[in-house]
Amino acid sequence: MHFLMEQIIRNINFKTGFDTTRSPSLWEIVKSILMDEHQLPRSYSILNSKGHHISLGKMIYHRPMTDDDVDLIKKYILELEDQRFYQHIGIDFRSIARAIVVDFKSKRIVQGGSTLTQQLVRNMFLGHRKCFSRKIKEIILAILMEVRFTKNEILRMYCNNVYMGNGIIGFQSASFAIHRKPINQINPLQIVSLVGLLRLPVKDNPYVSQSAFFKRTRQVQGFLNGKGFTIPDENLFKSNPIKRINKHRLQNLVSRELSDLDLQENIKTVRTSINSSFQRDIDNSLRKISTNKNISKVAFIALNRKAEIVAESSWGDGCETKFSVPTQGEIQPGSSLKPFLLLAALNQGKSLSENFLSAPYRKKIDSVNTWKVRNYQNRYHGSISLLHALGISDNTVFARLADSIDINGYYNLLNWLGLSELSGLTLSSCIGGLKHGVSLRSLAASYLFILNDGLYRGPRLITAVNSGMVTQSSVLRYPAKQDELFCDIKKALIQSGIYFRGEILSGKSGTTKNTSLFAGYTDDIAYVAWNEYRVAPNESDPKAYHAKDMILKMADSILGYDGYSTLGF
Repeated sequence: MHFLMEQIIRNINFKTGFDTTRSPSLWEIVKSILMDEHQLPRSYSILNSKGHHISLGKMIYHRPMTDDDVDLIKKYILELEDQRFYQHIGIDFRSIARAIVVDFKSKRIVQGGSTLTQQLVRNMFLGHRKCFSRKIKEIILAILMEVRFTKNEILRMYCNNVYMGNGIIGFQSASFAIHRKPINQINPLQIVSLVGLLRLPVKDNPYVSQSAFFKRTRQVQGFLNGKGFTIPDENLFKSNPIKRINKHRLQNLVSRELSDLDLQENIKTVRTSINSSFQRDIDNSLRKISTNKNISKVAFIALNRKAEIVAESSWGDGCETKFSVPTQGEIQPGSSLKPFLLLAALNQGKSLSENFLSAPYRKKIDSVNTWKVRNYQNRYHGSISLLHALGISDNTVFARLADSIDINGYYNLLNWLGLSELSGLTLSSCIGGLKHGVSLRSLAASYLFILNDGLYRGPRLITAVNSGMVTQSSVLRYPAKQDELFCDIKKALIQSGIYFRGEILSGKSGTTKNTSLFAGYTDDIAYVAWNEYRVAPNESDPKAYHAKDMILKMADSILGYDGYSTLGF
């Protein structure tokens, strides 16, 4: 029997990460898990800029239980899951027969005949794929577990390793995650609420659905009281009520940044730069905007003066997206790159007052290709200044400007800012056409570079790990040749900005056939707002919704952002 067990083990994918071909014995592995000698991956708490908990880290959330902890809950577990636990040998033929009869009468699967030991074997070793070979292995391993371990040891292993939904492993972990207390400090109804998760841990988890969680808790309470238990009506949440928050993007962002920092072990807390109040305002605005009938997606990102992400939001059809458009997506920036061409030109001696012709532009590139540039809605203005040209986003003026300077200065600037590799730049890049696109995060950092008068900081989300400050990447200064360079470019961005109730949101819009964006800054933050259309709007449609319209919806929040409280001044 032991030889058969060892042969089965060779084909089992352990969730614990052990290499079973090298481990001397299955029992040593199981014992180490039981005694908590082998530490399963643990969670870390993700904090906002003020140090308040806002999410769990993406690693498995696991806290072990003691024998005393198990004693508090085992009577409820056994009543619901395995009433004959102390009588069977790992499989319960009586329960299997009863389940077959009930399922046959119902003409569907209503009951399962699995014991706690069988469930433990599935959770720890086999997974939940339904096939005959897996069931045979499950039965053999369950019997062997019963031979090797005591009932109380098996029950403790079960309580430590059962999945409770939302990345939570074990009852102690669920108690901390849901009720914010260890299991020996919560009331009987709260204990019952955790036991109720055993049936459908994902669907009934309060982080997924509070209504399903409450409904299931009341069902289990009624069932147990009907069996002679006394579960009083107490508050499920005496303090720190669960708030349903979709944090998939935040968890992914933190995980990737930790990986970039080469920080993956012994993490307990990760402090981020997220300003929860500002984030909430932006989320509320984008949720409403995303329901516009011709808008498929909307996104927003903002950085403070230290290039720390204070808000990141991505929505579609009134729901948050799991994919982070601001950090993972590549978008065409369009005319939002024109300020950087202007910056390169000013650094080569051009001035905002210099005039260029606004008219259709053609340049022969080679014997086959010609670069043709026209203006939006085919509107032209004759001879106009560069300042005026940026304000009205005149493509033909900027094409002529590019032809009048050493274009490598512009290309090198985009490369220096991390917006594009040199190999991906062409003449079309002068009015925003890039080979691979850019992330909204990189674009926001580039506008922050202007706000900070030529100081470039790499954007980041994590500010501290386990109370230890995370060192930011080095600050780079742009080699400006003109003293008034950034004063001039800021003056131009006022011209191309958005007027709102007597105030100006400096920045520049950018459009492509299917998208629209606005990149800008205030005294405290640099930001980018972006939207994608379901159907490309007609250029002549005065009712077309653009990113500037998004900014107007969020202007109060953007202008009201308090940068000092976030920076801790």
